[in-house]
Amino acid sequence: MNQHLKSAIPEPPVSERQRRSTRAAEGLDRLAFTADDLFAMVDAGILKENDRVELVDGELVVMAAKGNRHELVKAALLEVLYQKKPPEIVLIPETTYRFSDSVVLEPDITLFWRSAGIANLAPSNTILIIEIADTSLRYDKKRKASIYAHYGIKEYWVVDAMTLTTQIFKEPSAEGYMKIEDIAAGDLLTPEAASSIAVRLADLDLR
Repeated sequence: MNQHLKSAIPEPPVSERQRRSTRAAEGLDRLAFTADDLFAMVDAGILKENDRVELVDGELVVMAAKGNRHELVKAALLEVLYQKKPPEIVLIPETTYRFSDSVVLEPDITLFWRSAGIANLAPSNTILIIEIADTSLRYDKKRKASIYAHYGIKEYWVVDAMTLTTQIFKEPSAEGYMKIEDIAAGDLLTPEAASSIAVRLADLDLR
């Protein structure tokens, strides 16, 4: 849980944060956490820098453990993307992305325009977010896709670590992504805003 994006998005007034709560499965209200609460827990040592925790609608969500296949595919894909990306694009794995005071995620891979600067990372300058899924496939395609669409991420890929098929999400709206496409491992993947990058997952070196 790196913290260089603590102030990327303005916070709502304190009075608004204090009124927030979440509803537990048993029907009881719970006080919602904020992004500042999350970072404070890291500073206090309650959470460690490498703990896999995200903040989703004010609730702390423990992310699924990363399997060997997940890490192998991520490393191979990162290697290819680093080789192919132009200098005006920044590529960062597992950055702490603060979408709002109640949503902080750690996408597997984020591409954004260098001119924006990491401190100003926002949906408006984000080119692409990639999640690599093994045990989290349904969550990444449903819940995370809904979150990314809500905040206006223009393009989102979910890579199935086992089959290397990719589901591409485009045209975000309040109802979710309007365009969803499945791409086979042998077909080329090209970000809409960065046509110079073309990747064929079947060609990844997974040895």
